[in-house]
Amino acid sequence: MSKAIKLVAENFKSTYIALVEDDFPLCDGKWKEVLTVIFNANLRVPKHCGIFVGTGGSGLFIRKNKALVASNLLLKEESLEIPPDIILQNCLMGSGKGCEECTQTLVTSKVLLMYHIGYNTSTSPDRTYLKKDFQCGWRHPFNGDPSVITL
Repeated sequence: MSKAIKLVAENFKSTYIALVEDDFPLCDGKWKEVLTVIFNANLRVPKHCGIFVGTGGSGLFIRKNKALVASNLLLKEESLEIPPDIILQNCLMGSGKGCEECTQTLVTSKVLLMYHIGYNTSTSPDRTYLKKDFQCGWRHPFNGDPSVITL
């Protein structure tokens, strides 16, 4: 994942690098809502580091200027104990060397705009979910966190 993020950040003109897992499709008819969240994030929180419209490591839109920092964090020896999706989320919330400027800038959607086909699997062994949990239209898990901006 680190190599893919670095490849895109160094070789393509873009504002964001989107991370989408193969078992997290976009909810039906929600592409316009994703674009609206991205537009409003740029308008209302111009210095944000990323946007999160899904759960886990999916639906993360990392600003290109933070992508290399995030990529390098994935390669740190201490990161072997932390799942990659959590490392990226933590960076976008301002935790991790080089991510400090991201504190209180992560933007999320109000509700989940992606659903999880593999609901019964997680990168964190202590997490288990039912089929109905964290699916389309559910309140985003970070919605209500005072360090996150929900649009």
